Amino acid sequence: MRHTATTGSKNNPPGELQTISFQQQPSLHLAPQSSPSSILPLPSPRQARGIVKENGDPGCWKAAYEIVKKIGRGGFSTLFLVRNKVDGLLFAAKRSDLSSATSDIRLKCLREVKIHSTIPTFPHVIEFHEAFVARGGKEAVIIMQFADGGDLYSYMLRAGRKLPEQQIAQWWTEVVFAIDHLHTRCNLIHADIKSANVLLTYGSAVLADLGMTDKPAQT
Repeated sequence: MRHTATTGSKNNPPGELQTISFQQQPSLHLAPQSSPSSILPLPSPRQARGIVKENGDPGCWKAAYEIVKKIGRGGFSTLFLVRNKVDGLLFAAKRSDLSSATSDIRLKCLREVKIHSTIPTFPHVIEFHEAFVARGGKEAVIIMQFADGGDLYSYMLRAGRKLPEQQIAQWWTEVVFAIDHLHTRCNLIHADIKSANVLLTYGSAVLADLGMTDKPAQT
């Protein structure tokens, strides 16, 4: 379940930390992924709790998560595969060091935080889990759904051949469902639809990189 990015709501008492997410531009370039069979279990999307821990010490997230390996990087961010130390579930952890980022970049990140906090759970939209924000917003670690198949662009490069038409139809139908969810349920337009922003998990497609999502222009 997703909550608002303010403290206190009908679902949470005043003072309790709420959902925040925050992904940095540009898109991450994911390393090739191996079969997840040896590193399962993965969490169900419905297990996302959406908690933010603000003003924590740098590296505080490592008390809750064990780094398995680095799986990507881009811009100000590094992406890790991590395991929750309590339940053993796997997630992707995106660490963003914004100490040298421009104010415009930081504003874009905070804007994406707000977007993530208001999107209802949907099977084909990347699922946010929790976030750790330190040094007054200059460092953030976002814990999110781990897509064990990597991104579609890298998958196509690794495949080195034409993909079955039925498989393509399935993935892009799922992307269309995700776009429709953002448009009709959230009044949002994803402005950067491309194969690098489509992640694969359990054989299904998940739309990611919501930093390029915007409200439709008023006419």
